[in-house]
Amino acid sequence: MANKKHSDTKQFFLGAAITLAVWALGVFSAGRMPFWVDYIYLPTESRLITLVFPLLLIVYSVVFAVICKRKDKDALFFGSYLFLIILSASFLFLWVNQYLGLGFEDYISFVLLLFMIPAMPALAVFEAFFKEFYGNTRPVGFSEAHIIFCAAVILASALPPIIYKLVKSKQPSA
Repeated sequence: MANKKHSDTKQFFLGAAITLAVWALGVFSAGRMPFWVDYIYLPTESRLITLVFPLLLIVYSVVFAVICKRKDKDALFFGSYLFLIILSASFLFLWVNQYLGLGFEDYISFVLLLFMIPAMPALAVFEAFFKEFYGNTRPVGFSEAHIIFCAAVILASALPPIIYKLVKSKQPSA
């Protein structure tokens, strides 16, 4: 029993690490990472990965859910999904609050600490996607790039548990 618990813990953190690696791929393709009031510039920048990252995120989340269910790796899936949700929810909360004005401006330091830090990888990828999508022109307000990226993040967050429930495990039930 203790060995199973230890194995589940390892799987959970492996799942979290895999999700963070996918987001890291996006950050490295962006070429820069927001860090408080400035950027950390990275020597790696890929326009192609930046443009297809929303699709890559959806495909990753669905394929990972299917593989985890087929291999009966619950802890691996939940570790991956937890970190996907934390990053996605933080990103979506910041954008929705910014454009819909939910009134959290009075608590901006609390919001920055609670949501900005986990949302930094998603913000880096989004800014690079936005730049590649529009070039030097910056539309005012909520644009098509916002809709595409936010829809991809929502789908990548909503589809895995649905897929995980629908896919049949290959393990024989006892």
